[in-house]
Amino acid sequence: MRFSALPVPKQLKVSLAGLLLLLVLYQLLRLGFLAVNAPAFAGAAAGGILLAFARGVRFDLAALLLLNGPLLLLYNLPGHPARWRPLRTGLFSLFCAANVAGIVVNLADYGYYREAQRRMVSELFTMTRDIAGMVPGLAADYWRLFLLLAGISGLFVWAAGKLLSRLDRAIPYRAAPVTEGLSLALLIALGALGVRGGLQSKPLRPAHAFASTNWALGYLSLNATYTILRGTAQVRLPEYRLMPDGRAAALAAAMVRGPAERMVDPAYPFLRERAGTGAPNSRNLVVIILESWTADQMGCYGADTTRTPCFDSLASAGLLFTNFLASGQRSIEAAPAILASIPGLSNHTQIGSTTETARFLGLGTMLGRHGYATAFYHGAKTGSMGFDAFARMAGLRRYFGKEDYPGLSDEVQDGTWGLYDEPALLDACSRADKLPQPFCLAFYALNPHVPYRIPAGREADIPRVPGESDHQRALRYADFSLGRFFAAARPRPWFTRTVFLVVGDHTTSPSRRDYRSIFRVPCLLYAPGLCAPGRDDRIGSQVDLLPTALDLLGVPGVHASTGRSLLEPQGNGFAVCFYGGRHGLFTDSLLALTDLSSPGSLYDYRRDPDLQRPLQDGSPALAAELDAQLKAYVQAVIGMLRRDRVCRPEDASR
Repeated sequence: MRFSALPVPKQLKVSLAGLLLLLVLYQLLRLGFLAVNAPAFAGAAAGGILLAFARGVRFDLAALLLLNGPLLLLYNLPGHPARWRPLRTGLFSLFCAANVAGIVVNLADYGYYREAQRRMVSELFTMTRDIAGMVPGLAADYWRLFLLLAGISGLFVWAAGKLLSRLDRAIPYRAAPVTEGLSLALLIALGALGVRGGLQSKPLRPAHAFASTNWALGYLSLNATYTILRGTAQVRLPEYRLMPDGRAAALAAAMVRGPAERMVDPAYPFLRERAGTGAPNSRNLVVIILESWTADQMGCYGADTTRTPCFDSLASAGLLFTNFLASGQRSIEAAPAILASIPGLSNHTQIGSTTETARFLGLGTMLGRHGYATAFYHGAKTGSMGFDAFARMAGLRRYFGKEDYPGLSDEVQDGTWGLYDEPALLDACSRADKLPQPFCLAFYALNPHVPYRIPAGREADIPRVPGESDHQRALRYADFSLGRFFAAARPRPWFTRTVFLVVGDHTTSPSRRDYRSIFRVPCLLYAPGLCAPGRDDRIGSQVDLLPTALDLLGVPGVHASTGRSLLEPQGNGFAVCFYGGRHGLFTDSLLALTDLSSPGSLYDYRRDPDLQRPLQDGSPALAAELDAQLKAYVQAVIGMLRRDRVCRPEDASR
């Protein structure tokens, strides 16, 4: 059948042909990117490169629809107003201008990637004047490259003009208002689908390109047009210039460096190497992240009425950290903190920001290099909170969501978020049976959470208690589920060789009475035979868990944690938090608070939980020291994310 005989309006045929031309062009640009930056892909298998090209089609289509969407709508209006020559010429000129700009940024990205080892994101908008000022000098120094750019752009304009003109002459226009209207509606629907990247629950984001542990392949799947346009819709972390970067890096390094560690590169303020102490002990690691659990409601933390008897029983046989704080106030901040040691220190989160494609060394990446099978289980719909993409970037190779539950039915779901904790935890236990040892399995719970439902089959096991809130009852159900998991896990052959880290993700509003209680969550290390039972009252936070896990498992090597191992004997621990526009630095007894714009305040948060008696006037030197450490830490953490200085390219790709 001839192309012109298809029962499709002329405008749509021409539009699809133009998009096809652009898709081919973007794959050629990707091929050029691969060739120019070949050393970055030297360790990648041919199959991985082909998959990166295949994944790139989604990002190419999304970029091209974002770039050409308004033009496509105008061209496909019913009645075909583009038959009018001046309008057709104007639309073609805009089409060429927009797509030549796309070609330019992708070619420029060849060199940018070589220097920065990542795609351009917001640089065109944050460094507009700097880039404009560099163009004349670059044109003089790299005139051959500019000639090549001009040649490719000219070739594109010529080829597009030839193709579209030929189609315009070959395909007759037949007025059909109804068909044209339906065609336009279909184009809008398909365009929206293409921009969001498919029918998955969450729209396509740059992080979805990183489906393998090779970060370079993730950047190969992306294109500069997409990352720049998408960056305009993503939040940007704030920039802090509170002191010279060198001083901030030095102060931050002194805060986190352990006795058996050495800093690797001053350009990467947290990157350091753990001294080897022999081969890893090959124990399994299970990290259980408890949704909305608060220390103040638990008997092992001193509550008059406990809602967590199962956890309390575990705590009596494990190492309980009694002064442990969350590194954020939301689940989307807890996952990066716990699994990659990236704290939430601003109103915006790393997941979903322009920094989400910055290289980092996640727990799965570190353990995967030592032969660990890695997995992440979240009982919500796949894509919820961006955890699926983040988990893979953190090196957790397998992802299990609600859809993966065997025999999924309404009985095991809360109707809002996903799976109830009990069936999800028991399924995770069964999946652990199938993982080769040693393994690392991270499980993120969903209960207790609004609307605080209890499964119909557990109403009798979790009876209502007079005066108890819905949240407190749901917490009892979550604790019951945790107990069921450990009862199911104990007979497993892998149980005695497994380290369990059980930690709350963030507190709930009713428990937030003072600054510390805003962040105080449970943290338990349960590893009979490896770690003696006890209580540790030293300060700690979620960013400490990654180096703690490396300590427990005897894993050496380079890491970039923003915290310290909780097992270090020295009392130099700390926790940095952000709430209400103020940053706080906790030590074992003191809290330094600042809004970063003025000298901070100092308090003894244990004796003065309401922070009514400032101490800075009586201890000015100590107050100044802690204030400087706090500001240096915040500047270094946010700066390393903004500038992609968490770890070096060779560290992320090993």
